Amino acid sequence: MNIKNIAKKFIKNINILEEIYIKIFKKTKNFNREDLFEFSDSQIEIKKNDLNFFKKLNNQINEIKNIKIDKNINSVLGWVPFSKSKSSAVIYNFFSQNYSLRGNFLLRVSLVFNGNIILQKLFWIKPNTICNFISENLNFEGNCDSIIIELFNPNLKKNHGNHDGHLRFWGKYFDEKKNIISTTHSMPLSYGNNYLSEENFSRSYFELNENYDFKNYFLKSKLNSQKKRINLYGYAIISNKINNFVSTWHLAPINDKKKEKKEISQLAWCPQSKILDPCILIDNIETGIENQRILIALIVNNEIIYQKEFDHKGVYFQKISRIFPKIESDYLVYIKFLSHGHSYFNIAYSNLSNYGDLVHSHETKWIVNDSKLVSQETDSAGNTRKFFYLNKYKENCFHYLSLNIDKIKNKNSINLNIRLLVDNGVEQLIQKKIDFTKPHLLLIMEEEFNILKSLDYKNAVIQIESFDNNINGSFLYCNQDGTIAVDHLTGG
Repeated sequence: MNIKNIAKKFIKNINILEEIYIKIFKKTKNFNREDLFEFSDSQIEIKKNDLNFFKKLNNQINEIKNIKIDKNINSVLGWVPFSKSKSSAVIYNFFSQNYSLRGNFLLRVSLVFNGNIILQKLFWIKPNTICNFISENLNFEGNCDSIIIELFNPNLKKNHGNHDGHLRFWGKYFDEKKNIISTTHSMPLSYGNNYLSEENFSRSYFELNENYDFKNYFLKSKLNSQKKRINLYGYAIISNKINNFVSTWHLAPINDKKKEKKEISQLAWCPQSKILDPCILIDNIETGIENQRILIALIVNNEIIYQKEFDHKGVYFQKISRIFPKIESDYLVYIKFLSHGHSYFNIAYSNLSNYGDLVHSHETKWIVNDSKLVSQETDSAGNTRKFFYLNKYKENCFHYLSLNIDKIKNKNSINLNIRLLVDNGVEQLIQKKIDFTKPHLLLIMEEEFNILKSLDYKNAVIQIESFDNNINGSFLYCNQDGTIAVDHLTGG
């Protein structure tokens, strides 16, 4: 623990000092991760040597009485916004598949409302468990705004994923007909994040009309004003008049302007649709660049159909339809922009009816040169083991896997494994050899794994694996009505 965190811990334990600190530095108290251990008043405690970490379980997930947990058991934690009856949380215990931890895990679910824990439940889960929590299977009927999920195992690496242990899972958000309309992955909560400060924070910008509401979500608070950007990991959410979360995404830190200024090239894929009209967001607070030089191009079948280069000041937020004529096919959006250090352009998959779900793009080593798309060689960035969840099969609804493919030095192709893992024990593996003739690979999971159309399952996961490069990508779930729920792949 560094000196700063020691000082914070000392201050928070003395009320008068804490009050002075909050007033002088204009802070507000954040949710305290340690409070999760104090909710249960049981005198029984689960220790590192508990037999349930090692013995065979009857079911994939086994609920137990909420009792104390030894704080010395290593854990990973994540949280997402959670709306009663209109959201769920999907958890995949990837530690067996990816880290060879074959024992059981202890899973703790905590529901939070206005910064207070209102429900907590414990479960023993098997390796490779895929489960989905909703209000009904938690037997919860009250109000909540967030869900915190923590996995415990004595063999977990301490501080896995940083932030005192970081678990990746997903929040799914529904409309009144239970159609999935947006999704996002979880964010961490460190023990040292005891206070919130109102400072600039990126990706917290949207022009809204009277039909929508914008909020920043944090475990202790929700802010209505876009001007109040809090310097801590959290979310931005756009909701409609009936409180459906039509767009959810995580915020990002500000780039240090002392970092080297560089050009960044990134890609995002858009499906063919008569009603789709994506919005592009380049946040000057994220990039650290007030006066931008931006190049935007639309690419179809490796050919640049349209391109535009221009100067811009401040936040850039614009619909594709106001930049280029409509294209009657799927296409790639290519953008080159300036940034201090690494940052992203963001794309919201809006349509004619609604604001759409938002996700950040991914870097590409392909460049636009004299109206041509040119591949540049790059060193391998390691290996890939990333995953995302699959929804129950529905006719005319599709999961699209969108991957950026770069040309890797000293290689002629990339070997890619795509693994399907289903909650009923079914597992399938597809192997592909990908060449470097195109900057992008698109796969439809319902076509790659035809078994999904007839399989009886509730939850499933797709994992991509490659030893040749760290492949970046997103998944898009396209509903029958043209609504798209989107998030980038995660590695856990």
